[in-house]
Amino acid sequence: MLMRFSLAVQFLTRLPFCGPKEPTDEDLAGSMAYYPLVGLLLGLILSLEYLLLSWCLPQEPLAVILTLSLILLTGNLHLDGLMDTADGLFSGRDLAGMRPIMKDSRMGAHGVTAGVGALLLRYVLLASLDPSLMLPALLSTPLMGRWVMVYSVARHPYAWADGGLAKVFTEGVGLRELFWASLSAALALLIIWGTMGLGLFALWLLSGAAIAGWLARRFGGVSGDTCGAAGELLEIGVLLSLVAIRRWI
Repeated sequence: MLMRFSLAVQFLTRLPFCGPKEPTDEDLAGSMAYYPLVGLLLGLILSLEYLLLSWCLPQEPLAVILTLSLILLTGNLHLDGLMDTADGLFSGRDLAGMRPIMKDSRMGAHGVTAGVGALLLRYVLLASLDPSLMLPALLSTPLMGRWVMVYSVARHPYAWADGGLAKVFTEGVGLRELFWASLSAALALLIIWGTMGLGLFALWLLSGAAIAGWLARRFGGVSGDTCGAAGELLEIGVLLSLVAIRRWI
């Protein structure tokens, strides 16, 4: 269990966790059950950072610092997936034509627009969030962003015929990993939000399933890039819903 959790940390973050140097495909697939817990770990780090700096900084610069901190903690892995996905999605090509565009290390205009837009939205939403919701939001957002990656892989086939990193996961991840990932996410949200957490989990679960399903339909399945894109989009959706909910209540 600890070994697979460390694998998940190694894969999703730049944190110095030790794990097996040559993990098996089964271990890599099994590590996805722990993705929401890795998201919770990232949320705890961001929350600690917020608590240390909020006494001397207003919320606007803090929102920038927190956004940049998450990028550093994750090595920009998921935002890169969103940008590659946008380049392929808006290229006007068919599925076969999207693949080389998404594999190209050079970033196109659509990718840059998506990346800048995601960063701006994250900043504005964090800066607009009620301070009383900041800590629960920082814990919940990366947690759900990693949960939707498990959902994407467990519920959709691999998109590309020529293989890729995500193929190892799509062939080994199924309902068991999704169940444990969902259970850990639901329990964490219940602790963070109280009984309201179950309602929020249902809302964010449906939103994540819709995002993952839409991407899978457009690309004929899932890939590492679309998993990253789904995570980024759901994280923005979580923040957006919290800002909106606070205005309603």
